[in-house]
Amino acid sequence: MLDAYFSQLIAQQNLAHAYAFVGLAYEEKSDLVRHILKELVNADFSDPDQVASLHARIDQGQFADFYQLSPNGRNIQVDQVRELKQWLSLSPVEVDFKLAVVDQAQLLNASSANAMLTFLEEPLDQVYIILFCQQFEDLLPTIQSRVQAIYFQEESGSTKQVKWLAAGVQTDHAALLARLSPQFDENFVAAYEANDFEKWLKQVHYYYKSLLLQDRRAFVQVETGLKPFINKRNDSLNYRRALLSADYLLLLNHALIMLMTNPDWADQQDLVGTYMLKSWLKEEKFSLQALFRMNRLILDLKEKIQANVNPQLAYEYLALAAGQPT
Repeated sequence: MLDAYFSQLIAQQNLAHAYAFVGLAYEEKSDLVRHILKELVNADFSDPDQVASLHARIDQGQFADFYQLSPNGRNIQVDQVRELKQWLSLSPVEVDFKLAVVDQAQLLNASSANAMLTFLEEPLDQVYIILFCQQFEDLLPTIQSRVQAIYFQEESGSTKQVKWLAAGVQTDHAALLARLSPQFDENFVAAYEANDFEKWLKQVHYYYKSLLLQDRRAFVQVETGLKPFINKRNDSLNYRRALLSADYLLLLNHALIMLMTNPDWADQQDLVGTYMLKSWLKEEKFSLQALFRMNRLILDLKEKIQANVNPQLAYEYLALAAGQPT
């Protein structure tokens, strides 16, 4: 529905310069951004080969006229917004437009929000910005008044999960896949085995905890534990699991942040690994700053995989980066 809505806006040249995508559906938001990019490309070019090439680069995360800004620590810093504004002020490289996404825009502080306002108040032609946030009210009022809110509703668990259950996937595994995967994947189901899935979960859990503890064994664990699931770049199933593993790391990291900031959050969730994370918090002390940093590193991991970096190398790089002193 939203795809068609934005296609119509672009066809009628009525696309606004700034939107807020509101809700928890991160993958759906990202999918819509890719759709918007492709529709803008379609409006600019008529050569099918050129259009196909640009679409492929968008899917691979290699599109030069797209920029994604993520928080640096607990806030989005004013220097980050200045860098974004500088990028927006430059001429496009591949097309006639530029588009930027600000992830977790509710983390704009007063200084960075004021820096953002100068762009929102005086938008450049053919330059678009999309803010991702969970609640529209979390944005500063001065930002709210200058963007159009688009609300995303999570597809009910019963809608997504039923597809996986009907295909024979174990109940708790189906619940997790419904959270992680925006689409039902028949190839994934064809190769699904409950025991194999459990082994994969345990390896991701062990790897994630090693990352948090800045344990050097995280690097070794890529070879000894994760490799069977992620190492073949030309194997579509393993490539899928490499991305799914990154999404699961993001989910675990988000859950840990929520458990640290809102102890009652767990009572409202049905998430594989919640009990494990709560036990970790009893054993170890983690800082929110470290978890925000981890979030950026995991997003970088996912971008590398999508940009055709060998998944094993990408996970090894994450282990090295996580082990560096902050």
